[in-house]
Amino acid sequence: MAALILGCAVLAGITRLAAADLEEVLAAKLLRVGLTARDVPPLVQTGTNSAPSGLEGDFIAEVARRMDVKLAFVRTARTPAELIAQVASSQVDISIGQLTDSLEWAKSVRFSRPYIQLQEVCLAERLAATRAGGVIQLLADKTSRVTSVAGSVVLPAVQEEFGDRLSV
Repeated sequence: MAALILGCAVLAGITRLAAADLEEVLAAKLLRVGLTARDVPPLVQTGTNSAPSGLEGDFIAEVARRMDVKLAFVRTARTPAELIAQVASSQVDISIGQLTDSLEWAKSVRFSRPYIQLQEVCLAERLAATRAGGVIQLLADKTSRVTSVAGSVVLPAVQEEFGDRLSV
């Protein structure tokens, strides 16, 4: 499995912002930020005023403060792929969150530098992996089940990769 890269805002998220787009944001005094609908503490969690807080929420609030623009959070995406689609279709200016910089996604959005890289950990039953010819083959087997820890920061990426094969 690939490394999960957590990205944020102008420094490390995904963006459609080019110079002209940035001028539009500054003129409108509004930065539209895509986030997943669910909280992922300590990265993003709903604060006491209903605005996202946590490492990424606080960071993007500081970016907006320095740009002298208001923030509009769009928290309708269920998956990182939906965040990418929101940026690509200009529903939001940038997205922050659990994002991987895949080649497929890079065809439609620009990624900035990541500020955190997490490596996904995979534990496999030795006998099942041996029978399948190795862990890679076991995971590629579309009939094998995958389990993840509920509330894990990597859960959305694992859900997207394994779909209905996933048990939480």
